Amino acid sequence: PSSRDPEGWADWLADRGFDSVRLRPDRALLTARGVPFFLSFYAAFIERLARRGSDRSPVEEGARAFLSRLSWDLPGVDIFQELAYAPDGGVHTSSQGMELAEARWPDFRLGEAGRLRYEDIAGLEVARACLTAALSENQPMCTQCVYKTYCTLPPSVNMALQGSVWGDMASSPLCALHMGLLDYLFASLEREPVAGLISKWGVAKTQQF
Repeated sequence: PSSRDPEGWADWLADRGFDSVRLRPDRALLTARGVPFFLSFYAAFIERLARRGSDRSPVEEGARAFLSRLSWDLPGVDIFQELAYAPDGGVHTSSQGMELAEARWPDFRLGEAGRLRYEDIAGLEVARACLTAALSENQPMCTQCVYKTYCTLPPSVNMALQGSVWGDMASSPLCALHMGLLDYLFASLEREPVAGLISKWGVAKTQQF
């Protein structure tokens, strides 16, 4: 029920001194109906933080990564930004990759923590597949996208949603989500008080264009 109260979440996190948060939808929301709901929640959350006018408001890490053109800093991107360590000692491409490895796609398991060397990861077949699929230059539709330099989709999420590390951008709910988030953030760059909040996160307007 609390997911219906984005303003309440913004106040709760800010009042308790959280420095950094990341909003992301549960995978069950990555649907044609769920994406608009999450985008509405996200916008209301950010607007509430902006209206508070407090220097103590937490940074929304997804927004900062998007707007700083740090696409590899987007949380959850397999191997580039995230590895996951399982209770059994297994190392996985990401937390999503760990879920896949525990289900139908064990190949997202990279090896054992006691034996796997970090420098060996790039030579693994699943690592090469994830690194290649995450590059927008290798995605035909992404190469033509206006947000090409701001965005990337985690291959493990593509696999979970569409059965391939490449995904299908034309029908991808995650692609629709990212474009919706970027549409909102760019529209807010010249609109107070959100623009002021974004500047406090260390994202200068000159970085955007």
